[in-house]
Amino acid sequence: MSFTTAIKKEITQKKYAVCCSKAFLAAVLSLNGVVKTTSFIVEITTSNPATARFIFLLLKKLYSLKAHLRIQKKFVLKKNYIYILTFDGKDVLYDLGFLHKDKNLNLLILKNACCLSKKCCKKAYLAGSFVASGSINDPNNGSYHLEIASLYYENAKILQSM
Repeated sequence: MSFTTAIKKEITQKKYAVCCSKAFLAAVLSLNGVVKTTSFIVEITTSNPATARFIFLLLKKLYSLKAHLRIQKKFVLKKNYIYILTFDGKDVLYDLGFLHKDKNLNLLILKNACCLSKKCCKKAYLAGSFVASGSINDPNNGSYHLEIASLYYENAKILQSM
């Protein structure tokens, strides 16, 4: 098990308050969510089974949603599996501030600042960001490096501001 995988597993075993759980989920959706704009079906893909399980349980706990989980073998080298969570995300997107009354969807900019107003929620957002697209080197190996990748400048600015 890689150091990154071990840290992600540790993060997903932590208990979060409801507000922090929403911040965690908002980060995962911002960095790793794909939304079909006509039906608001959300798809989250991860290669970490602990992450898939944690997000599945968060959705069930917070929104009583029944997410569908597909497991596929990776095409490259066919060594690992990919876990794909799919769910009807209209209520989740609205609650987290990504979807607005006029049905404008923006996963790039988190307009619901209430889920980032507390220090604990900011920590949960950073944890969710790391779980969604982060990596870290083992500090015992000499070179310490933390990275959270984002395709979009707006997401990177939100992370940087924390």
